[in-house]
Amino acid sequence: MGFIREAFRVNGELSDEAFHSPRCVITAALLRSNGSVRISGDAEKTALLLAASAAEARVLGLNYPAMSITGSGNHGIISTMPAPRWTGSTASSEHHRNRPCGISDILRIPAWL
Repeated sequence: MGFIREAFRVNGELSDEAFHSPRCVITAALLRSNGSVRISGDAEKTALLLAASAAEARVLGLNYPAMSITGSGNHGIISTMPAPRWTGSTASSEHHRNRPCGISDILRIPAWL
């Protein structure tokens, strides 16, 4: 499952870049609506912020790649961004990160056949 770990890393770096770019105005607005923190107690707002920040950075052409296992770059972003930020990076939580990402990617395969 190294490729899933790599997707978390690559898309996480893309998301991080959005928080540092003045061009990412949607990210800034979503950050404010999430209490000016990346990870809050509101799971829905946090998931939206993490996925949208990477997608916005990608669409604006910031100098970072996006990684997708199936589908487009934005599909990869949506399936990978929320999970690793909530579960941390411990080995015991790797299953909890990989499983939803894998299921999401499997569900996207028919759309690309």
